[in-house]
Amino acid sequence: MAGCIAETPQEPPIRGLYNNEPVTFSAPYDDVWLATATAVGELNWDTKMADKGMGVIELRTSYVYNPSFGRYERVYLEPRNSEFEHSKIKPYLREISYYEQDAPPTPKFVRETMSIKVKALSSSETQVKINYRIMPYYDYRIGYLGTVKSNGYVEKRLFKRIQEILTRKGAMGTH
Repeated sequence: MAGCIAETPQEPPIRGLYNNEPVTFSAPYDDVWLATATAVGELNWDTKMADKGMGVIELRTSYVYNPSFGRYERVYLEPRNSEFEHSKIKPYLREISYYEQDAPPTPKFVRETMSIKVKALSSSETQVKINYRIMPYYDYRIGYLGTVKSNGYVEKRLFKRIQEILTRKGAMGTH
């Protein structure tokens, strides 16, 4: 198990921004690649491309909106106006990003992209970097007014899950 310890992603500061730094895992590339692919598969987000040789996983561009109270939906085609007419996405935006705007206009859906780079640093250390972009859309008249910065919520959960998978693998003695 000692071979599977990672640098723990830091909590985002109360004030300031989450620093999207890569995390280094004390495990070989193949183990980290498999743990990363497994953790990404648990996100319920379709994979666009996964290339182990290049160390890249790209998820499909997706759109998240709120069709009914308490339920978020991830789709892969931009939702129609009628689908997001009553969508309330601010709680989701506040959970995943530094979105604090209270004034109109109110975002109706979020366009998200994610790519992950896995890179061997040595035979026993592997680095994982996540690039997660969040773009709130207001409607098709106003459109997209700029990317909001991730607060690290999604990235930290993914790093934590990768570590759990690596630790479980080490505890099973297959490391």
